[in-house]
Amino acid sequence: DVIACRHLPRTAPALTLPASQGYALQLVDSRWSVQQALTSDNLPTLLQLFIRGNPFRSSASQVELAQQYIEALGEQLHAVAIYGSPYVLPTLKLPADVPVIFCYGQMPVAQTVTLEALMGLQAQTSLTAVDSSFTD
Repeated sequence: DVIACRHLPRTAPALTLPASQGYALQLVDSRWSVQQALTSDNLPTLLQLFIRGNPFRSSASQVELAQQYIEALGEQLHAVAIYGSPYVLPTLKLPADVPVIFCYGQMPVAQTVTLEALMGLQAQTSLTAVDSSFTD
């Protein structure tokens, strides 16, 4: 179950914030083929990629799969949020007109700040509180 992981519970901002803006939820993991995941409804798509680097295992296959989704979505691709590895963004070929944001963190507060910046939402999280939590 994709939602059973620590950084993506059912109440995660990565799931709830896009839904509050009218996006339909579709969870896809690396076991899905691009054809299985794509729908024919041609709705704007916010693609969120949770890809972490692993010193013992390459994430290249995940990046390749992400690129396949980007290409298959074509005009439907509305925005991209990348969480985790800073090495993912430079390797992706993204359309110049698609907004992209990267965040090292995958935890709920990182998802909230990332999506609020990407979707232009009024901040619901105090940035002062976020910043002060990292000073200890």
